[in-house]
Amino acid sequence: MKWPLRLVIILLTNLLISVSASAQAPANDLCANAITLTSTATCTPVAGTVNNATYTTGVPSTCLGTQLYDVWYRFTAQSTNPVISLTGIGAGFLNPKVQVLGGICGTLTAVTNGCGLAATIETTPLNLVVGNSYFIRVFSTDAPIPTTDGGFNICVTDPVVPANDLCVNATPLTPASVYTPITNTVANATADAGAGCSGTVKYDVWYTFVAQSSNAIVSLTSPDVNFPTPRIQIFTGTCGALTQTFCNTAATAATTNHNFVAGTTYTIR
Repeated sequence: MKWPLRLVIILLTNLLISVSASAQAPANDLCANAITLTSTATCTPVAGTVNNATYTTGVPSTCLGTQLYDVWYRFTAQSTNPVISLTGIGAGFLNPKVQVLGGICGTLTAVTNGCGLAATIETTPLNLVVGNSYFIRVFSTDAPIPTTDGGFNICVTDPVVPANDLCVNATPLTPASVYTPITNTVANATADAGAGCSGTVKYDVWYTFVAQSSNAIVSLTSPDVNFPTPRIQIFTGTCGALTQTFCNTAATAATTNHNFVAGTTYTIR
């Protein structure tokens, strides 16, 4: 009689171990166990999962909805506006969201604009501090908590900014008597310090030219649909000590300025 009883105990023990293992939360279920990601120029996806994940309390959130479960990552910012991408999202991971936070576990601070759907966080300007460490919280507000099909891939990339993203790298322009447009972009551009001429500057690129006469026309044409409300500022002086001489808040129209000084270098933002 003892042998069958011992056999039953062994079988029950194995069963409990099996059930416990299948319900195990991800290794990075807690902020303290966040997995480190390396920010690179191209996406190097890291496989993750939210299967059986739990919810971390006490996290500041600017996201709508009640968070039901989350997992954690961390990275060191190599640029001010890195791209955080989730791909290969499993069918069980409903309505995935991403939140970027600064600080340390237990006293985290939500990053402005750092929360949104996985598909929208990629295009949000985060304005991070290069060299600082940040946490990424991957979560959902939709039930049920997945036990299968909760996988995904995550990566952090640093988009290539325009060559003239900074004032010190302004692109030289040569005034001409015939209109000669130059193709440019503000894609992935960041914002230099200094007030804009209308509202807060979200991103900018820079140009410079030497005035040939007192009259000149500076024009911006055919802005892309993703470049709304363009502005043009014209300055004298040097980067870090610029003095605004002109501002056009309707920059798609030709900007005529009759107050240039021939031989003087001007900077265009």
